[in-house]
Amino acid sequence: MSSSSTTPPITAGTYLRLRREAQGLSLEEITAGCALPANRAAFLHRLHEIEGDRDVATGHTLAALRDCFAFSTAIYANLVAGVPAGAALCRACACSWNDPCGSGAHACHWVEPDLCSRCAAGSRAEKRAEPAFTLRASDPHAIALLSILAYLRLGEDDAARRELESVIADGARRRAGCAADQRAGQDLAALALDMTEWSGRNRAAGRVAHA
Repeated sequence: MSSSSTTPPITAGTYLRLRREAQGLSLEEITAGCALPANRAAFLHRLHEIEGDRDVATGHTLAALRDCFAFSTAIYANLVAGVPAGAALCRACACSWNDPCGSGAHACHWVEPDLCSRCAAGSRAEKRAEPAFTLRASDPHAIALLSILAYLRLGEDDAARRELESVIADGARRRAGCAADQRAGQDLAALALDMTEWSGRNRAAGRVAHA
């Protein structure tokens, strides 16, 4: 018997949580990327409420979350309304044909009616062993760094490389400025390098090392 018969339906809040976790991001990382320092405590609390189905994400909040990780706003809206999601969802990561794990040749496929191939292969267990990256509260590149990390975890090399090139260029500009900017630029490049070295994307890591 498939485990889908005993798996409770995915709610709107659970859907967002599973999609966030599937891309390896914590609520703290999302908060650092979406909210100003003075608003982060309140924003983090609201995210807990949204994922716990005690609050509903508005259009503005959904747009901010979409900047950090991939999910379907249409599926979320359907689940909020209490109607069928509109697409089959993986019970482990809530991916669908609208937003599969990976893309192209790296995209997942169904191995059960509600389980994708990536989750069946144990990729989520591997994610728990991944290193965590902490963003500084004042980091103006939080969104870009979160995007790089999410792209690398999903195997989206080209998209990660584009974001990475932008971060490298900004780091180079900072290193050409005052001493404080030079330190910030070195920290920025070092964090991007940590991400790419961990992911095994040596070509992208070489670009950072020589920036």
